[in-house]
Amino acid sequence: AQQLEIARAKVITKPCNLIEAFVQIQARPEILALYPRDASEDQYYRDVSVLLLELVSTTLAAAPTAFGSLMTTILKFRIDLAALLPELQEGGLARLIYEAERLNPVLALRMRQCEADTSLTRAPDEPPAQLRKGDFVLAMVSAANLDHKRFKQPHRLSLAPFGPTDGPERRAQDYLMFGVHGDERQCWGRNRVAMPLLEECVLAASRLRGLRRVAGPDGELKTLANVAIGLTARFTEIAPPPHPAQA
Repeated sequence: AQQLEIARAKVITKPCNLIEAFVQIQARPEILALYPRDASEDQYYRDVSVLLLELVSTTLAAAPTAFGSLMTTILKFRIDLAALLPELQEGGLARLIYEAERLNPVLALRMRQCEADTSLTRAPDEPPAQLRKGDFVLAMVSAANLDHKRFKQPHRLSLAPFGPTDGPERRAQDYLMFGVHGDERQCWGRNRVAMPLLEECVLAASRLRGLRRVAGPDGELKTLANVAIGLTARFTEIAPPPHPAQA
């Protein structure tokens, strides 16, 4: 609420964050048309406050689950983060996160509803599958993530061309971690919130030297109401944080 009040007191020409963007668009005709004239501004900012609160709550639930999922993959492949990260080129950390989540997706299944009649092509000797507007479709994300037409050697974690690997290169737009590339349902917070947060979490995990998963069921990711709450692992020491760059 305080940040919202600070933003409202500014003259904003180019918003630097989501709060300032909400403030900037408040007086647009298409926004004003959604609210009664006698209480448009007050009601608008009440709605904005609710949206921001929902954003924070969903982020707090989604981020730990995504981090637990990708750390499960990192531990499964016995990746030494402390040794790997210095070898990655720019963009390599994000690719590691995409690849780890691809092999162990946060949501293996997603439910979608058709917005228009659709014909899906199947095998050459089979008639197309007909979907009607309003039909619900269960998307098998875990299967799509292993589609060999999109991902060569799909069971292999590959960081090419960002890191020390001879695996196949991947196209960024083929990953489904944040939704279908270019679709209106694609996660708006991918590069604004989610990826920067996950990158910082992985960087923090890289300070745990000798990190390895606890053997057996005790080493499995623990969840509560589909939210990751624990991942038991062992490490030998905690490395100091990197020194800030000298001016």
